[in-house]
Amino acid sequence: MPKWMICTIRMPSERNDFTPKNLPVMICGFYKKNNYIRYKVCTENGILQGTYGREQLTPYPEYTSQSMRIDYKKLDKNNLITLTQAGEMYSKLGGRLSYCRCKTDCSVSKRCKCRLMNKFCTQHCHGGNGGNKYCRNCPPPPMLTDAVNNTS
Repeated sequence: MPKWMICTIRMPSERNDFTPKNLPVMICGFYKKNNYIRYKVCTENGILQGTYGREQLTPYPEYTSQSMRIDYKKLDKNNLITLTQAGEMYSKLGGRLSYCRCKTDCSVSKRCKCRLMNKFCTQHCHGGNGGNKYCRNCPPPPMLTDAVNNTS
């Protein structure tokens, strides 16, 4: 696989429910070691720790770095992130690594961790119960018609 190709990596089992099963990445380097090629990859949020084998990457040549919003030149080359952290950052919903303990409306709070990361609050927020009735930063509940349609 050539450098700068867009691929996906299957996320580990410890991912949260909001993180996608496959994370879009871009090959930003590779090296050959004992007839094996190892790839260094990056996401829109940073360069991943470690290297990955060809069997771990699924190529998507129809995608470009612009369509996936991956700009290698703007990434901090010294700050490496884990695959789990990359999945948390990619997801628009918060999860195990990002949650708040706000007691007021998170949509206007200046200290809400979720809002500062441009993420929705989840059931992990607000002291673990997700029951902050003042919070308007929570995703909308599923539509009642969707639940009725799925039962048939």
